[in-house]
Amino acid sequence: MAARSCSAWWSAASALSSESRPPPRLPNTFAHGFARVDSGGAWLCSWGRVRRIWADATVHVVNGQFAGRSLTYTVERDDGEKVVVTSALNRVEDFHHRLQEKTTARLLVGALLDLREGRPVNFGPIRATPDGLQVGAETHPWPTEGPAVLHEGIMRLPRVGRSPTVALASEVANLVVLLELP
Repeated sequence: MAARSCSAWWSAASALSSESRPPPRLPNTFAHGFARVDSGGAWLCSWGRVRRIWADATVHVVNGQFAGRSLTYTVERDDGEKVVVTSALNRVEDFHHRLQEKTTARLLVGALLDLREGRPVNFGPIRATPDGLQVGAETHPWPTEGPAVLHEGIMRLPRVGRSPTVALASEVANLVVLLELP
């Protein structure tokens, strides 16, 4: 009888503990960087080591009705290691805001220096060169033929007399930096 009541107690305690677990938290942010801790261990990154950031938003529709959205941010360090932070974590938008706040100015200055010294800057499907923005085989000379337009996850680069060149925003690394280029 003791074994049965012990196992019943253990089952009840396990069920309660799994139901009362708080949802995953935001990565821990600090003055000089952030840490993502999960069952696999800790992934540490100082703000100065962030090399590239990708952002993706997925809208969920059920029976024609908006049912929510999922956010995914991928951060790449200067050694090529990546971590993915999703909206399964609490306040992921706050993390993304802090990430942009701590890295955008440095990444923009680096991109501008590379361009000034004649080196291209790779943003994924778009590459900035001293001559302009390259998308595939096409180059949009500086200044571009108009500002880039970002709408519903699609980035459009206007072209005079032709349809715009398009790229998926979620595939563009450091999109905020790219949009700030002159």
